[in-house]
Amino acid sequence: MRILHLVSNIRVSNGIMNVIMNYYRNIDRNLIQFDFVYFDEFDTNTFKNEITALGGRIYKINRPRLSWKYEKEVFSFFEQQKGEHQILHIHEVFLAPLFVPVVKRNGISSIVIHAHSSAFGSNKKSSFRNRILCYFANKICNYRAACSEEAANKYYGKKIFLNNQYLLIHNAIDVERYGYKIENRKRYRSLFQLEDDDIVIGTVGRLEREKNHQFLLDILEKLLKQNLHYKLLLVGEGSLEETLREKSIQLGIEHRVIFAGKRTDVNRIYSCMDIFVQPSIYEGLSLASVEAQTAGLPCVFSDTITKEADLVQTTYVSLDDNAERWADIVMNIDLGQNRDTVDLVRKKGYDIKQEALKLMDFYRSISIHDLEET
Repeated sequence: MRILHLVSNIRVSNGIMNVIMNYYRNIDRNLIQFDFVYFDEFDTNTFKNEITALGGRIYKINRPRLSWKYEKEVFSFFEQQKGEHQILHIHEVFLAPLFVPVVKRNGISSIVIHAHSSAFGSNKKSSFRNRILCYFANKICNYRAACSEEAANKYYGKKIFLNNQYLLIHNAIDVERYGYKIENRKRYRSLFQLEDDDIVIGTVGRLEREKNHQFLLDILEKLLKQNLHYKLLLVGEGSLEETLREKSIQLGIEHRVIFAGKRTDVNRIYSCMDIFVQPSIYEGLSLASVEAQTAGLPCVFSDTITKEADLVQTTYVSLDDNAERWADIVMNIDLGQNRDTVDLVRKKGYDIKQEALKLMDFYRSISIHDLEET
């Protein structure tokens, strides 16, 4: 069985792609294979090589637009793919109305839409547009998935949510890889030139507006007025890196901020942190929030993040509160908490090895249903 995943891009920095790839690595690929179709091209830092190595196929199409010409392009693509895929799994729900009518005319009757966030967009204009498109997506697609109950309720409506007419697909991880290890703490604190008495505030994510790193710098500045031992470790890359560097200089805290960049060893880096802070302007149920708690880190999240992200030890703070308030809360976090939390996270349903089996069962149940229908 080949599943075609529709995504915006296949970059390593794409959170949705990381969720899909976690599942792809852990399914039985002798039974189920993943293929990918995307429209935003990036030359570097993509999953192309890994997808190919795992047996997947990759297709590039033009960026979606409302036009008769584009519909013909999409029709041509799916006509060439006819008979190759049993299921189309759409990870950009608002795009479903552009694709589903064409897809169904080319032999794929089973369409899964997957809500990865509880927000429709980053601003009022995009939110209004996407809300309308998602309404129609919900009408024309026959299977639904969501990363959280809140996302399902938001995207699919109260009736579908209450009747459990969707699959909850957790943003699961390989929990054993992210568990706290003292040897990793020593190694990475040395690597980042951290002193024994440094209190490391960490966060992992793209350096983009929605992650709210500028506010995190404000929080650090307030913390350092109370205690000079705080440091901020930023893991990730993005368009705002230079802006953030400049702001840290303006605040006079540049020597207390570490820009670690894009890393492939983030699972080990968590062990060197002391507190995880995520003041996102909007967020689904991020992988980083699961990873940090698996590493036993006390977490401070903005209230835009779903309460379902509270797996072990989390404090929520309103973005309406100022940086001083956030700093007070961070300062009062108990740093002596137990960091052996892998089993707790596993019991909450975030172990990828267990969750991959559920996703395989979901795909198989769709295939069996389709056979019965025919």
